[in-house]
Amino acid sequence: MAVLTAQHLHRTLDAAAALAEAVAGPHLASVVLPTAAALLDGDLAVYHRIRVAPSPLEVGIFWPDAAFGPSDLAGYGQARGDHPLLARAATFPIGRAMRISELMSRRQLWATAVYAASHRGLGVEDQIAVLLGRRAGMLHAVSVCRAGRGFGETHRLLLEMLRPHLAAAVRRALASGTCCRAIDTFPEPHWTELRAPEPVAAPGALTAREGAVLDLVAEGRTSGQVARRLGIAPRTVDKHLEHAYAKLGATNRVSAVLARQRLLVGEEG
Repeated sequence: MAVLTAQHLHRTLDAAAALAEAVAGPHLASVVLPTAAALLDGDLAVYHRIRVAPSPLEVGIFWPDAAFGPSDLAGYGQARGDHPLLARAATFPIGRAMRISELMSRRQLWATAVYAASHRGLGVEDQIAVLLGRRAGMLHAVSVCRAGRGFGETHRLLLEMLRPHLAAAVRRALASGTCCRAIDTFPEPHWTELRAPEPVAAPGALTAREGAVLDLVAEGRTSGQVARRLGIAPRTVDKHLEHAYAKLGATNRVSAVLARQRLLVGEEG
Protein backbone atom coordinates (compact mmCIF):
# COMPACT_ATOMS: atom_id res chain seq x y z
CA MET A 1 0.00 0.00 0.00
CA ALA A 2 1.39 3.39 -1.01
CA VAL A 3 2.09 5.90 1.74
CA LEU A 4 2.50 9.59 0.98
CA THR A 5 5.27 11.34 2.85
CA ALA A 6 5.54 14.95 3.98
CA GLN A 7 7.77 15.56 0.98
CA HIS A 8 5.03 14.29 -1.34
CA LEU A 9 2.53 16.66 0.27
CA HIS A 10 4.89 19.64 0.03
CA ARG A 11 5.53 18.91 -3.66
CA THR A 12 1.79 18.69 -4.31
CA LEU A 13 1.19 22.00 -2.55
CA ASP A 14 3.96 23.60 -4.61
CA ALA A 15 2.35 22.21 -7.77
CA ALA A 16 -1.06 23.57 -6.74
CA ALA A 17 0.49 27.01 -6.18
CA ALA A 18 2.10 26.87 -9.63
CA LEU A 19 -1.23 25.95 -11.24
CA ALA A 20 -2.82 29.04 -9.71
CA GLU A 21 -0.70 31.07 -12.15
CA ALA A 22 -2.53 29.57 -15.14
CA VAL A 23 -4.96 32.26 -16.27
CA ALA A 24 -4.67 32.21 -20.10
CA GLY A 25 -4.96 29.64 -22.87
CA PRO A 26 -1.21 29.35 -23.63
CA HIS A 27 -0.62 28.56 -19.95
CA LEU A 28 -2.04 25.08 -20.57
CA ALA A 29 1.19 24.19 -22.38
CA SER A 30 3.57 26.45 -20.46
CA VAL A 31 2.27 25.98 -16.88
CA VAL A 32 -0.42 23.32 -16.40
CA LEU A 33 1.11 20.39 -18.28
CA PRO A 34 4.76 20.80 -17.20
CA THR A 35 3.58 21.19 -13.59
CA ALA A 36 1.72 17.87 -13.74
CA ALA A 37 4.67 16.19 -15.46
CA ALA A 38 7.14 17.50 -12.88
CA LEU A 39 5.07 16.26 -9.94
CA LEU A 40 4.94 12.74 -11.41
CA ASP A 41 8.48 12.77 -12.87
CA GLY A 42 6.97 12.32 -16.33
CA ASP A 43 8.39 12.94 -19.78
CA LEU A 44 5.26 13.99 -21.68
CA ALA A 45 1.92 15.51 -20.63
CA VAL A 46 -1.32 16.03 -22.54
CA TYR A 47 -4.59 17.85 -22.02
CA HIS A 48 -7.31 15.84 -23.80
CA ARG A 49 -10.73 16.91 -25.03
CA ILE A 50 -12.52 13.75 -26.11
CA ARG A 51 -15.89 12.77 -27.56
CA VAL A 52 -16.42 9.02 -27.64
CA ALA A 53 -19.80 8.92 -29.47
CA PRO A 54 -21.64 9.30 -31.75
CA SER A 55 -18.73 10.55 -33.86
CA PRO A 56 -15.29 10.26 -32.22
CA LEU A 57 -13.20 13.35 -31.62
CA GLU A 58 -9.98 13.90 -29.74
CA VAL A 59 -8.00 17.11 -29.55
CA GLY A 60 -4.88 17.37 -27.42
CA ILE A 61 -2.50 20.02 -26.15
CA PHE A 62 0.95 18.49 -25.68
CA TRP A 63 3.98 19.28 -23.56
CA PRO A 64 6.67 19.64 -24.67
CA ASP A 65 4.97 20.70 -27.90
CA ALA A 66 8.25 21.46 -29.65
CA ALA A 67 9.35 17.82 -29.40
CA PHE A 68 6.91 16.40 -31.94
CA GLY A 69 3.95 17.20 -34.18
CA PRO A 70 0.97 15.67 -36.00
CA SER A 71 3.21 13.34 -38.03
CA ASP A 72 4.11 11.51 -34.82
CA LEU A 73 0.42 10.58 -34.41
CA ALA A 74 -0.16 9.56 -38.02
CA GLY A 75 -1.79 6.22 -37.21
CA TYR A 76 -3.35 7.14 -33.89
CA GLY A 77 -6.84 7.97 -35.17
CA GLN A 78 -7.37 4.47 -36.51
CA ALA A 79 -5.78 2.75 -33.49
CA ARG A 80 -7.22 4.84 -30.66
CA GLY A 81 -10.01 2.34 -29.98
CA ASP A 82 -7.26 -0.04 -28.82
CA HIS A 83 -6.02 2.44 -26.19
CA PRO A 84 -6.51 0.77 -22.77
CA LEU A 85 -7.32 4.05 -21.00
CA LEU A 86 -9.51 5.48 -23.74
CA ALA A 87 -11.52 2.25 -23.87
CA ARG A 88 -12.54 2.98 -20.27
CA ALA A 89 -12.90 6.76 -20.62
CA ALA A 90 -16.69 6.78 -20.82
CA THR A 91 -16.97 5.03 -17.45
CA PHE A 92 -14.03 6.73 -15.72
CA PRO A 93 -15.05 8.06 -12.31
CA ILE A 94 -14.23 11.76 -12.09
CA GLY A 95 -11.18 12.30 -9.91
CA ARG A 96 -9.91 8.68 -9.96
CA ALA A 97 -6.57 8.44 -11.73
CA MET A 98 -5.77 5.31 -13.74
CA ARG A 99 -2.57 4.04 -15.34
CA ILE A 100 -2.01 1.64 -18.20
CA SER A 101 0.28 -0.48 -16.02
CA GLU A 102 -2.59 -1.36 -13.67
CA LEU A 103 -4.66 -2.60 -16.62
CA MET A 104 -2.09 -4.64 -18.51
CA SER A 105 1.55 -5.69 -18.53
CA ARG A 106 4.16 -3.89 -20.59
CA ARG A 107 4.34 -6.88 -22.93
CA GLN A 108 0.56 -6.68 -23.45
CA LEU A 109 0.87 -2.95 -24.18
CA TRP A 110 3.54 -3.66 -26.79
CA ALA A 111 1.05 -5.91 -28.61
CA THR A 112 -1.61 -3.21 -28.98
CA ALA A 113 -2.28 -1.28 -32.16
CA VAL A 114 -2.08 2.05 -30.34
CA TYR A 115 1.45 1.24 -29.13
CA ALA A 116 2.55 0.48 -32.68
CA ALA A 117 0.82 3.60 -34.04
CA SER A 118 1.97 6.21 -31.53
CA HIS A 119 3.31 5.15 -28.14
CA ARG A 120 6.37 3.29 -29.46
CA GLY A 121 7.45 6.21 -31.62
CA LEU A 122 7.03 8.62 -28.70
CA GLY A 123 8.87 6.27 -26.34
CA VAL A 124 5.82 5.92 -24.07
CA GLU A 125 5.91 2.83 -21.85
CA ASP A 126 3.27 3.90 -19.33
CA GLN A 127 0.59 6.57 -19.13
CA ILE A 128 -1.49 7.80 -16.21
CA ALA A 129 -4.64 9.89 -16.66
CA VAL A 130 -7.25 11.62 -14.55
CA LEU A 131 -10.66 12.74 -15.78
CA LEU A 132 -11.23 16.39 -14.93
CA GLY A 133 -14.88 16.44 -15.94
CA ARG A 134 -17.62 15.84 -18.47
CA ARG A 135 -19.58 18.59 -20.14
CA ALA A 136 -21.77 18.84 -23.23
CA GLY A 137 -20.85 15.32 -24.27
CA MET A 138 -17.11 15.98 -24.00
CA LEU A 139 -14.58 14.41 -21.65
CA HIS A 140 -11.77 16.58 -20.30
CA ALA A 141 -8.66 14.86 -18.96
CA VAL A 142 -4.95 15.28 -18.30
CA SER A 143 -2.45 12.48 -18.77
CA VAL A 144 1.27 12.11 -18.08
CA CYS A 145 3.53 9.64 -19.88
CA ARG A 146 6.83 8.00 -19.09
CA ALA A 147 9.54 6.47 -21.25
CA GLY A 148 11.26 3.30 -20.11
CA ARG A 149 9.65 3.07 -16.69
CA GLY A 150 6.21 2.78 -15.18
CA PHE A 151 4.07 4.72 -12.74
CA GLY A 152 3.19 3.38 -9.31
CA GLU A 153 0.41 3.75 -6.78
CA THR A 154 2.09 6.80 -5.24
CA HIS A 155 1.89 8.61 -8.57
CA ARG A 156 -1.82 7.79 -8.82
CA LEU A 157 -2.48 9.28 -5.37
CA LEU A 158 -0.47 12.41 -6.19
CA LEU A 159 -2.40 12.97 -9.41
CA GLU A 160 -5.71 12.52 -7.62
CA MET A 161 -4.72 15.12 -5.02
CA LEU A 162 -3.74 17.55 -7.77
CA ARG A 163 -6.89 16.95 -9.83
CA PRO A 164 -9.10 19.77 -8.36
CA HIS A 165 -6.29 22.26 -8.99
CA LEU A 166 -5.76 20.94 -12.52
CA ALA A 167 -9.48 21.24 -13.24
CA ALA A 168 -9.62 24.82 -11.93
CA ALA A 169 -6.51 25.82 -13.89
CA VAL A 170 -7.87 24.36 -17.12
CA ARG A 171 -11.22 26.14 -16.64
CA ARG A 172 -9.50 29.48 -16.04
CA ALA A 173 -7.16 29.08 -19.00
CA LEU A 174 -9.93 28.15 -21.43
CA ALA A 175 -12.35 30.77 -20.06
CA SER A 176 -9.79 33.50 -20.76
CA GLY A 177 -10.83 33.51 -24.42
CA THR A 178 -7.26 33.10 -25.67
CA CYS A 179 -6.64 30.06 -27.86
CA CYS A 180 -3.82 27.56 -27.73
CA ARG A 181 -2.16 25.32 -30.29
CA ALA A 182 -3.40 21.75 -30.26
CA ILE A 183 -3.40 18.60 -32.39
CA ASP A 184 -6.71 17.33 -33.78
CA THR A 185 -6.40 13.60 -34.45
CA PHE A 186 -9.36 13.32 -36.89
CA PRO A 187 -9.60 12.58 -39.72
CA GLU A 188 -5.81 12.84 -39.89
CA PRO A 189 -3.65 14.52 -37.23
CA HIS A 190 -3.22 18.24 -37.89
CA TRP A 191 -2.53 21.43 -35.98
CA THR A 192 -5.56 23.38 -34.81
CA GLU A 193 -6.50 26.02 -32.24
CA LEU A 194 -8.33 25.03 -29.10
CA ARG A 195 -10.74 27.44 -27.47
CA ALA A 196 -13.19 27.16 -24.63
CA PRO A 197 -16.20 24.96 -25.38
CA GLU A 198 -19.45 26.78 -25.98
CA PRO A 199 -21.19 27.38 -22.66
CA VAL A 200 -24.25 25.31 -21.84
CA ALA A 201 -27.21 27.51 -21.01
CA ALA A 202 -28.74 26.70 -17.64
CA PRO A 203 -30.91 28.59 -15.15
CA GLY A 204 -28.71 30.43 -12.70
CA ALA A 205 -25.49 29.58 -14.57
CA LEU A 206 -22.48 31.58 -13.44
CA THR A 207 -20.60 33.85 -15.80
CA ALA A 208 -17.00 32.96 -16.61
CA ARG A 209 -15.75 35.75 -14.31
CA GLU A 210 -18.01 34.68 -11.42
CA GLY A 211 -16.73 31.13 -11.82
CA ALA A 212 -13.11 32.31 -11.90
CA VAL A 213 -13.66 34.31 -8.71
CA LEU A 214 -15.17 31.31 -6.93
CA ASP A 215 -12.37 29.01 -8.13
CA LEU A 216 -9.82 31.35 -6.56
CA VAL A 217 -11.89 31.71 -3.38
CA ALA A 218 -11.95 27.90 -3.19
CA GLU A 219 -8.14 28.04 -2.96
CA GLY A 220 -8.48 30.12 0.22
CA ARG A 221 -7.75 33.52 -1.32
CA THR A 222 -9.10 36.79 0.08
CA SER A 223 -10.98 39.32 -2.02
CA GLY A 224 -7.81 41.39 -2.28
CA GLN A 225 -5.78 38.42 -3.49
CA VAL A 226 -8.46 37.46 -6.01
CA ALA A 227 -8.60 41.05 -7.24
CA ARG A 228 -4.84 41.19 -7.79
CA ARG A 229 -4.86 37.85 -9.61
CA LEU A 230 -7.69 38.87 -11.98
CA GLY A 231 -6.67 42.51 -12.35
CA ILE A 232 -9.92 43.93 -10.93
CA ALA A 233 -10.92 45.89 -7.85
CA PRO A 234 -11.72 44.12 -4.54
CA ARG A 235 -15.16 45.75 -4.62
CA THR A 236 -15.75 44.14 -8.03
CA VAL A 237 -14.76 40.76 -6.57
CA ASP A 238 -17.33 41.20 -3.81
CA LYS A 239 -19.97 42.16 -6.37
CA HIS A 240 -19.23 38.99 -8.38
CA LEU A 241 -19.56 36.99 -5.17
CA GLU A 242 -22.93 38.61 -4.41
CA HIS A 243 -24.22 37.66 -7.86
CA ALA A 244 -22.87 34.12 -7.46
CA TYR A 245 -24.52 33.77 -4.03
CA ALA A 246 -27.88 34.74 -5.51
CA LYS A 247 -27.56 32.33 -8.43
CA LEU A 248 -26.37 29.43 -6.27
CA GLY A 249 -28.70 30.03 -3.34
CA ALA A 250 -25.66 30.48 -1.08
CA THR A 251 -25.17 32.72 1.93
CA ASN A 252 -21.38 32.76 2.27
CA ARG A 253 -18.15 31.78 0.55
CA VAL A 254 -18.06 28.23 1.85
CA SER A 255 -21.62 27.42 0.81
CA ALA A 256 -21.05 29.09 -2.57
CA VAL A 257 -17.90 27.06 -3.25
CA LEU A 258 -19.68 23.83 -2.27
CA ALA A 259 -22.68 24.72 -4.44
CA ARG A 260 -20.40 25.43 -7.41
CA GLN A 261 -18.67 22.09 -6.97
CA ARG A 262 -22.04 20.34 -6.98
CA LEU A 263 -23.03 22.32 -10.09
CA LEU A 264 -19.83 21.32 -11.89
CA VAL A 265 -20.37 17.66 -11.05
CA GLY A 266 -23.90 18.00 -12.38
CA GLU A 267 -22.60 19.53 -15.62
CA GLU A 268 -19.95 16.83 -15.87
CA GLY A 269 -22.18 13.87 -15.18
